[in-house]
This record gives sequence, structure tokens and C-alpha cells, in this order.
Amino acid sequence: MQATPRRSQYQRVWLAFVRCTSNPQWRRSGGPLWQRRLTAQITLQKSISIFVVATLILIFSGWELALSATRSTSAFEAPITHGYGVVNAAGTLATFGGAGYHGDAPSTLAGSIVAVAATPDEKGYWMVSSIGEVYSYGDATYYGSASRTLISGTIAGMAATSDGKGYWLASSTGEVFAFGDASSLGSETPTLSGSSIVAITSTHDGEGYWLVSSTGEVYSYGNASYYGSAPRTLVSGTIVGMTAAQSGEGYWLVSSAGQVFAFGAVDAYGSMVGQTLAAPIVGIAATGDGLGYVLVSSDGDVFAFGDAIFEGSDVNPAEPPNEPAGFADADPRVVGITDLAPGPQSSSSGPVKVTYFGDSLSWLDEIYSSKTAARYDEEVADASTPGCGIVGDSELSTTNSGVISPPQACADWYQRMSQALASEHPDVVVVELGYWESQPHLWDGTWATVADNSDYAAALSDNLNGLITLIRSYGATPVLLTSPYYGDGTSNAEVDAWNSIVRGTAYRLGLTDLNLNSELDPTGAFDATVDGVDTRTTDGVHLTAEGVTDVIDPWLLPIVETLGLSNAERRSG
Repeated sequence: MQATPRRSQYQRVWLAFVRCTSNPQWRRSGGPLWQRRLTAQITLQKSISIFVVATLILIFSGWELALSATRSTSAFEAPITHGYGVVNAAGTLATFGGAGYHGDAPSTLAGSIVAVAATPDEKGYWMVSSIGEVYSYGDATYYGSASRTLISGTIAGMAATSDGKGYWLASSTGEVFAFGDASSLGSETPTLSGSSIVAITSTHDGEGYWLVSSTGEVYSYGNASYYGSAPRTLVSGTIVGMTAAQSGEGYWLVSSAGQVFAFGAVDAYGSMVGQTLAAPIVGIAATGDGLGYVLVSSDGDVFAFGDAIFEGSDVNPAEPPNEPAGFADADPRVVGITDLAPGPQSSSSGPVKVTYFGDSLSWLDEIYSSKTAARYDEEVADASTPGCGIVGDSELSTTNSGVISPPQACADWYQRMSQALASEHPDVVVVELGYWESQPHLWDGTWATVADNSDYAAALSDNLNGLITLIRSYGATPVLLTSPYYGDGTSNAEVDAWNSIVRGTAYRLGLTDLNLNSELDPTGAFDATVDGVDTRTTDGVHLTAEGVTDVIDPWLLPIVETLGLSNAERRSG
């Protein structure tokens, strides 16, 4: 690709439109559906205004917009790179923007994953662990791992050659290990002092590479040109990542505080300086045309700048302090991000992947089903948030507890499902809701229930439709379960009203709805036992282990297996 050209004032106006519409302040897609629609409407109105002004300036300046299929090959008009993958220390890859998923690191992972690198066509990727073990996926080929006995320190980064037939591994002490057709061009062990190497980045033609240290010193090898280092006195935190322009004529460094330093013929398109970060930045990836980049933090949040597009984040809202520690998830920290081409969202081999979404009943269902899922060639995962449904975080009242405020995570149910879909890549999502939807909620300043307030019921239906649309957008098959009755005083009429919404949604959208209500309450009222099995705990709400493994699973999991196999076959073509 050609070097990034200097842009005219008219091109800068156009780029301002792109930056505005991908501003990190507008990037989140979580929250209740009404909130997301309002945000989208405001954003769209602002974007359209800027678009109209920018387009008129460009047209009258004589600069033709290349909107046809035959595009110029200049760097400015190069296609924007598609989606991206975010990898955590356990080797789980979350994909966004349609980026292809080709597998995660094995559960027998040696060490922890420290870096990810895409193949040149972005249809595959490698992961490398702290002790030098390399794992390959998609069209990435394995060419070897670093010997543990030869590594001084730990592996800190990885970069691929231009043809994808080799790669380099860099250690924290500056050693560089070459594999495949990668050439050994030098290392920084003799001169590195007072810091550690944190990343390695190769030139576009694969004939050179750069190393960068935690203090911002850049070291160049082969045909990689040196364009400068980050001044130590200006770096807030430590340097944690590096990415280069495809032209080879510049690079960016990023610090843990979100500072971005640009060197050579590249521009800085923004940073997180002055903004509050929930977790430190750990990586950076440039778009294919070099006119933007994305940053990722250790909690999985993604920030887009320039022409980079925010496609989603790996933030799990069901973690402390948003969710009580006893119920919260503890996802491994994120370590890197890379651009990836469009591809499958689930593996076409192995067990059927099943994700449970819902409240504490769904949470327990997944925990207990993990003991029996292998019998049905299934692998279960959790996307539940105990204490939450799809109502949001409004005050509610229960028979036993009175008026309560739900956990903060309840407001982010949409992001919880988004993050689970991106990282768990399920074939089937079991949606198990109903308890919290059947309780009175403070709605528009008045107490409302699903049976007596049509506006509240319509909002729940709207949110359920949004949930199904999201699940389907990842290629997964949604399965809706009706809600059982509860022995804590929750009105059966409210449960019936919610179940009516579930059945109506399933009918309209052509989904499978399974009657959990009749399985757990065969008499048509609350039943604590089924065929001699105690299915509920003493609170009259939650499920027992035997209730799941002996009553629900033999009925539910064979159906889920059939749907999952059908979906996996359809996805693999």
C-alpha cells in the first residue's frame, strides 16, 4: 500500500465526519432498547448534518466521492478494515463486526496468553503464551514455539511475516525468536536497561521489525526505519503496545493511560487522555488504510479513533461492583486486539455450544447442567445476571423483600448478552426469564405489572424482540422457555402474562418456545416436586440440582442438541 498522503482541508472535513460518527463517547451499544434508540436517533441526526455539510464541500471543491465499485487505490480511499478480535489471558477470542472466529486456546494452556497476531489475509490468527507456546487457528500455520530453556524473562509479543509463512516472538528482555520464513534480524538484549520489551511489530513487507520498551524506546531492525521514541517525561503510565502503518513509514505507540504517540508519516487521531478509564489500556491495532486505530483495555473495552469503527466491546457488566461478588463473573484480563476478516461466528466441530441467558434460575440451570451436558455432546456457558431480567434497573417490589433496587448490572443486560455472544460463540442460546418480569416495577413514576399495564408489557415485549434480534445477528439459535410459577407469593396471573409475551414473540419470529412451566408445574399451579424429585429450594423460587439434572435436562438438552447440530450444519454451509 502507498504511503499515507497529506490530506487537503476538504479531505479533513470528510474525515471529521467519519471520526464524529465513531466517537468513543457514542460507541456503546448496551442498555435498554428505548435508551439505545434515543441515543441512536440523536447520533443519526448529528451525523446526517455533518455528512450533508461535508459532502457539499467535497462536491463543490471538485473532489469526487468514490462511491462506485471501482475505487482508487490511494491510501486515503483504501477500504476500512472490517471487524476485530479481542483476546484474553485464557486464550478466549471475542469477535466483533463480523470478524471470523476460528477457535480458542486449549483449556490445558501452558502459561497465559500474552499476544495475538493475524495472518496477512486476516482469515486466521496465532496466539502466544508467556512461556513461548504458539497456537494457530484458521489459515494460520504452526511453525514452532520458543524453547522454555532459552527464554530469558517471558514472551511479550508476536508479529507475522508478510506472506504468513513465519513469525517472530519477542521476550521481555529483548530476545527475538524467528520461525518459518522469518529471518533473525537482531535483538535488544545487550543494550536494554531499566525497562522491558512489551511489543514487536513487523514491516508490511516482512523484511524488518520494531521492538518497543515499556518506557517508550523504539528499536528498529532489517528495513524497519526508526522514526522516534516516546519521551519518557511525557509518558503517563507505561508504553504497552505498538502498531505500524502498512506503508512502513510510521508507527503508533500507546500507553497504559491511553496516550497515543504518532511517529513518521502517520497522524494521531485521538487518545483517552483526559477521560476516565475503568481499566488500563493494553493494546492498539491500526485500520488497513492507516487512518485510524482502536485501543483495548484490560477489561475488554474498545475505543475507536479516526476511521476505525466501534463494533462492540468485551466488557462484562456482571462483575463487581455492578454485581454482588457471590454472583459475579471473573473474566480473565484482556491482553490484545487484532483486525480480522469476516468469517464464521462459531466452530463447525466439537460439542454443541449452549449459552444460558437470564436471571438466577438461568444461572443455576447452567451450573447444574454443566454436570450432564457432556452426555448430550454439549458444552454450556453462562450469560446470566442473577437479580436481573430485561426490565432494566428500575425499582421493584417483591412479596418477600418489599421495595428494592436491583444491581447496577441490570441496566446493562443488552451488553451482557452482546459480550457473551462475542466471546462464547454459542450455537444455541437458552433464554430463561420471568421472575423479575413478573414483579411490580416503578415504571414512568407509577407501579406497574405486566398484567395490568399495557405500556409496561409492550416495553418488555420490545426488549425481548431486541434480545432475539441480537442473538440471531451472531448466527445463534434462540430458544425461549416459559416461566414456571413461584412459591413465594408471586402472582400466577403475572407469570401467565409474561408467558403470553414469550409465546407471542416465538410465534411472530418463528422461534422454538419450550413450556418449562408445564414441566415444573404439571398440576397447573406451583409444584415443589415433580415425580418425587424436589425441584425447588425452600424459597419456592430457585431450582435444586436434582430439579435440573433429573427433570429439566432430560427434557431440554436433547431438543437443544438437535437445534444446535442443525445450526452448526447450516453455518458451515
